Amino acid sequence: MKLTDQQLAIIQHLEGPALVFAVAGAGKTTCMVHRIRNMIAQQLCQPQQILATSFNNSAVADIVGQLQRLNVPTGSNGVDCRTLHSLGFRVIRGAVQRGFLDKNWLRNTGEDNLTGMLIGKTLTQMAIADSTDITELDVDREDLKNQISIWKGNLAYADLEAAGLPEAARHIASAAKHENGQYLRAYKIFEQLRTQQFIITFDDMLMMGWELLIRHPEILQSAQDNYRSIIVDEFQDVNFAQYQLLDLLSAPHRNYMAIGDDDQCIYEWRGANPSFILNFEKNYGAKVYTISDNFRSCAQQILPANAVIAHNKRRYPKFLSLTRGFGGSTQILAQKDEWEIAKHIAGEIADRIAAGQSTREMAVLIRLYSQTAHLEAAFMEKNIPYEIVGAPEFYKRDELLPLFQYLSFAFAEAEIAESGFPEDPKQIKKYHEMFANIVNKPRRYISRDIVDGAQRMSRQTRRSVIDVLKHQKEVLPKRV
Repeated sequence: MKLTDQQLAIIQHLEGPALVFAVAGAGKTTCMVHRIRNMIAQQLCQPQQILATSFNNSAVADIVGQLQRLNVPTGSNGVDCRTLHSLGFRVIRGAVQRGFLDKNWLRNTGEDNLTGMLIGKTLTQMAIADSTDITELDVDREDLKNQISIWKGNLAYADLEAAGLPEAARHIASAAKHENGQYLRAYKIFEQLRTQQFIITFDDMLMMGWELLIRHPEILQSAQDNYRSIIVDEFQDVNFAQYQLLDLLSAPHRNYMAIGDDDQCIYEWRGANPSFILNFEKNYGAKVYTISDNFRSCAQQILPANAVIAHNKRRYPKFLSLTRGFGGSTQILAQKDEWEIAKHIAGEIADRIAAGQSTREMAVLIRLYSQTAHLEAAFMEKNIPYEIVGAPEFYKRDELLPLFQYLSFAFAEAEIAESGFPEDPKQIKKYHEMFANIVNKPRRYISRDIVDGAQRMSRQTRRSVIDVLKHQKEVLPKRV
């Protein structure tokens, strides 16, 4: 493969801090692995003294694959390729081995269901303390999970004072803040439960890793001694905890290269901050390189991409340069609202299906899952099969399903009031299942025995279950 002059300049950067702005499709991983091979060939580092890291597993796997194709060793005796979370966990594991942490901390680590389990226990404990139901706590389970992740990614503590951090850490860490005090209360309980059970969540790998480095000089020294060169891919996606972790590890030598593109920062919702890549040059005195050649797309995609991103005023100035000529097509269409957009997309897809194109060759990209509602309605209207990747279909989502269940039951009640109780046993069964689905949403503490009894009486007397319960108020909990 012939390398460009821009890529060669980066490959030949052997020591000191460097920042690489690489546009989309620029072959930055190729450039990264050739630089690693060059550093080893120049005998500046042993392979195992080089850390090549990134935010996600797929990026790291790509680095490993390309290094292996260049016959550069990876793994225990080669270049250390790992995610940033794995890097934090390596610090934790080392602290356990050195006796700074109880070995039980390695028992429950990193699985996503651990966070969900702790959230459930936290909300249950809060509900019991308040003599109420979880649904009355004014805390959304998924929102709390995301908020705790953001807090930990920002090194924001549930109880900063109780953390007893050393002086050097006090200007870095912060106390968690939220306009809803219930969330702060939940975070404290979550942390109490987590430490009692020696649980390390995915986000704790970073927060605990950083805290151990800054709390114990011996651990910091050992971790710093592991590496003579640190290269970080997708740097635009790092959060505060990752940034601080890397800052500590690279401090003795600053052979520290950050590679990324501030224009491609898509994870701000989980704590990523483009200011880290934009301020890297100033913070570290780094030499700045740019890779502008795009090897992925044609002019019809590159020209509008350049035009759109130019409107971002807070960015490092750069343009995608054309290497592949013309091909494909890009259309920019404006509609008056989301429903018109959805109808246009559905119409376009229907025309393509009619012309013989497979739906497997088509994709619709969206910015938010909430945008699928209009699309799904338009697809259903035209009988277009579809799949939502990464989330349930709009009409099956947890926050909407009870609404549709209530509507279905209301129609069934209206039908009974107008036409009488159904004769068909299957219809009766379906009607009673509808009632069972909504009777405790939100929780009314109506027991299974009460529900079964009401349904049985409904069948025997051929009356609606609501009518049955109206005449049996004494069996219902007082709060109902």
